[in-house]
Amino acid sequence: MKKKLLFVLALLIAIVGVVFKTEIVSAASCEGVETSFIECGDKESGIGHIIGLVITIMTIGIGILATIGILVSGIQYLTAKDNEAQVRKSKQRILEIIIGLVAYAIIASLLRWLLPGGSLDPSSIPHYENQSSSTNNNSSSNNTEPSDTNNSNNSSNNSGNNNSSNNSPTPTMKFAAKTSLEKDFGRSYWLNIPENATDGMPLVVFLHGSGERGSSKAVKNLPQTKYIMDPSRPYIAIAPVLEKNSTWTGSSVQSSIKKVIDKTVSDYKIDTSRIYLIGFSLGSSGAWRMVNSYPDLFAAAVPISGRESNSKETNFKHTKIHAAAGSSEGSLPKDMQKFVDKINKAGGSATMTVYPGKNHSGMQHKIDYDEIFNWLLKQ
Repeated sequence: MKKKLLFVLALLIAIVGVVFKTEIVSAASCEGVETSFIECGDKESGIGHIIGLVITIMTIGIGILATIGILVSGIQYLTAKDNEAQVRKSKQRILEIIIGLVAYAIIASLLRWLLPGGSLDPSSIPHYENQSSSTNNNSSSNNTEPSDTNNSNNSSNNSGNNNSSNNSPTPTMKFAAKTSLEKDFGRSYWLNIPENATDGMPLVVFLHGSGERGSSKAVKNLPQTKYIMDPSRPYIAIAPVLEKNSTWTGSSVQSSIKKVIDKTVSDYKIDTSRIYLIGFSLGSSGAWRMVNSYPDLFAAAVPISGRESNSKETNFKHTKIHAAAGSSEGSLPKDMQKFVDKINKAGGSATMTVYPGKNHSGMQHKIDYDEIFNWLLKQ
């Protein structure tokens, strides 16, 4: 009897874990902001969103029905005693439920694979837009030219290593304006080179929220991304794309972002004293952790509407922080303020702005980003 009971309990735990893990955990991990099964943040419209919503509802419904079926069959199995017919019937029903779950999991996975942001999403393939040059190569030898000469034969001397100019200043390098989806070190990211870009510019790194995970198109269409990647901005910007059901706080994710930053710094001769970080919602939690992991990398960071996660306030001494949240985001503003206070007590420099009446969505769409970026670029 005890063995039968343990078997049924183990089976129930396994099914509940498999069925509900993806749908409930990913939806409930909305940066500590109270939420329902629907993830916070804007979702893409169109057939992809409808199919995704239908799959989510079906998965929850099937999970509930499967759990009930397992319970009923388990009870029959436990109470069968010496009734072999009842034992066979309950085992058969449990087997049918398991086969049905496996079949549904395969079909649901295939549909999600075909959804926007999946493996067949064209937006997940690196491409280039707004190209003003005739090449897609990011290397400085193809996208730059010295500002003090029009002689094309001098294009190979951009590095300043010419034997006839050892004592002369390094020529200023110019870069062609573009917005492109890149992929390096296993990480897809949007790269924006503004108009009149030269070497020595600042770099802004933006980490998006949970609602855009797995879709490069959704990341590009965010109000923050559109603002940050305006071609008139006086900085180069990158916006990494986070995989579906992943977080920014994982060590492998952060390592790939650091490598992308290092590559961008090298390719475009970024001013390393002016690397800035901004994150919203899930990206805000990622911003806290990125500064914690690389305390000497960022000059300033703006975490918006997201709690810090296992960070040490002593790692924030060299990065100025301006945190922000809406007054209608539950306990989030108070929690963020507590960590801001810890940073200041540890000798850092951190401030906190609470926007009256703003909820989570309002913090994404209806706050003054001019004010935030004016502060950021002065640090």
